[in-house]
Amino acid sequence: MAGGTSVTKEPASDLFAARFNDAGFAVLAFDHRRFGESGGAPRQVVRVNEQVADWHAAIEYAATLPDVDPDRISVWGFSLAGGHIFHVAADQPRLACAIAQTPLVDGRAVAPHALRAMTPLAALRLFGRGVADALGGLAGRPPLLVPTAGARGAVASLTTPDAMDGDQALDPDRRHANWEQTVAARIALQIGRYRPGRHASRDTVPAAGRRL
Repeated sequence: MAGGTSVTKEPASDLFAARFNDAGFAVLAFDHRRFGESGGAPRQVVRVNEQVADWHAAIEYAATLPDVDPDRISVWGFSLAGGHIFHVAADQPRLACAIAQTPLVDGRAVAPHALRAMTPLAALRLFGRGVADALGGLAGRPPLLVPTAGARGAVASLTTPDAMDGDQALDPDRRHANWEQTVAARIALQIGRYRPGRHASRDTVPAAGRRL
């Protein structure tokens, strides 16, 4: 199990993992590299291929754990990680089930909606910061970070009307003070091109999903 974009396991997958565990499932919750308790630098940088590789590594590790049946492993992710699930399920036909909650399936379809939720100035500033971040990364400079979510008019990765709902739902009491809710701005240049749904066949693996 893993969360999307900068959502780490403590405020997200751990909440669901506890319920699964109470129902008798063994759960391996992890953070993608460069986020949360996982290693990797520079921090807060999303690299899709690396994150998909992290899923494969987690599955391989889970299969080695005591009392785990390699033929009964399932994967669960939401948002950006939900999109990764399609890649993973297509490449791992041995999986018992793949669960994608509100997944990012087609960035090209989502991008116009996300842009409409931004003010023109904020959109220009976000993409300008994304270009500067990408170029800076090539030069070895630290990432230029933006909030993962923000109100309309903010320079943030997502400013749709429900953008702030995730934070309020996952950490309403502000218990996770170490949760870094930022992401490298270069993500603005990537999401519109990410279309994991194209790579998955419906009959690859039993799947459960939900779109809201």
